[in-house]
This record gives sequence, structure tokens and C-alpha cells, in this order.
Amino acid sequence: MPRSTTNPRIPEPYAKRLLSELDEIHTAYSAVLSSSQIINVHPGRDNRNSGMVFIGYATWGWAPSS
Repeated sequence: MPRSTTNPRIPEPYAKRLLSELDEIHTAYSAVLSSSQIINVHPGRDNRNSGMVFIGYATWGWAPSS
């Protein structure tokens, strides 16, 4: 007997539910990324000729939230 997707007693297949959840996550993540900015956060970015060396610091990072 074929499974009916309209029967409320039979849940949707796991793969279909998973893909639906992943689509929701993708939409939410895309919204966050589109409203975010990346800036240069390296502490030595303005003093390249100062002779100081910063080791282990990130060069790029997230801009402050609004």
C-alpha cells in the first residue's frame, strides 16, 4: 500500500523535514550576512611604518552591530 502524504498520522519523511529545516537556516543565515559588515581590525593597520609587529591578531573582523 503506498504511503499517503495527506494522512496526518503518517509523518513526512526525515529527508524532506531535514531539507525544509536547512532551507529555513539558510534563509536566516543569509539575512544575517546581508546586514553585516566586515572591517579591518588589525591593531597595526594605521602604523605600518612604526616598527611594531603584532603577531597572532586577526586582520579582518565583524563590524559593530547596529
